[in-house]
Amino acid sequence: MVLLPFMIGDKIPDEDQHWNNFLRLIQITVLVISPIASDDTVNSLTQLIYEHNLNFKELYPDVDFTPKLHFMTHFPDQIKKFGPGRNHWCVRFEAKHNLFKSRKWKNFRAIEKSTAFFHQRWMCLQQLSGNGEKSEVYLYEGDSVKQGITVLQEQISEGVKRTIESTGIVIPHEVMRTGNVSIHGISYSINNVIVIDNNAEEPTFGMIRAFI
Repeated sequence: MVLLPFMIGDKIPDEDQHWNNFLRLIQITVLVISPIASDDTVNSLTQLIYEHNLNFKELYPDVDFTPKLHFMTHFPDQIKKFGPGRNHWCVRFEAKHNLFKSRKWKNFRAIEKSTAFFHQRWMCLQQLSGNGEKSEVYLYEGDSVKQGITVLQEQISEGVKRTIESTGIVIPHEVMRTGNVSIHGISYSINNVIVIDNNAEEPTFGMIRAFI
């Protein structure tokens, strides 16, 4: 949904009101799931939702006004009371259910108490390392590197060397080349499209052709 305007946006006339209302919906989505919110977020969201719903009824008079369109009108007030929407959206709650469903419960006499104790013990376990000290990766599971091959320093292309050295990293005699890495939850592999520069008016994209 968010990438669609970059893919076909130049094919659609600027005066197309159906498209413009779709763009409003994208703006609403981005603001609602943002991990950061302010009073400006709430004000912008209120205006965008009002404009979107009003235009929706005008553009699609034969379509019923669905409950979800009404629920949207409560998002600004919800964010104002409880903080950024990303912290209390239902997707995370649904994911949390898997933890409780993964365990076979045999006693349902006080299931609420059992699940609460189970969850608290599980949370304590996640926040501690194997030696009982505070976990360094509680909110970050660490980088993941798939199996690869060893490459000598002289086999690395000059362009890649300059890029690595520009970050202040000293290239060792041997490095490992892999086909897939995951950094901060983002997976990188051959033929993946990535954002190279997001500071300009329009982002610059690139494609991963090879590693080293």
